[in-house]
Amino acid sequence: MANEMTASKDLAVEMEALVRDMIKPLLNDPRELSVKAVRLTGRITIEVETSQDDVQYVLGRGASNMKAIRQLMKAYSGRYGIKIEVDYVTDRMTRS
Repeated sequence: MANEMTASKDLAVEMEALVRDMIKPLLNDPRELSVKAVRLTGRITIEVETSQDDVQYVLGRGASNMKAIRQLMKAYSGRYGIKIEVDYVTDRMTRS
């Protein structure tokens, strides 16, 4: 069980970095990029947040960029036997 948890944690960190590397070149302001992996039993959810100005670039025309990223994560899901989801967070809270 401990090995499974460590493997899940390592995979979450790896997938978080992969998503960050795919999205960063699309942005006008990459400093505003936030990518966070949330591990739950049998699932990893990767939350992506950017500045409001970069939303259109991350999503792409017809959400094609986000669909491609999700499809890639789906392929990884099958390979590792754990569900990997990518959520784009659009309700940005004011930061102080």
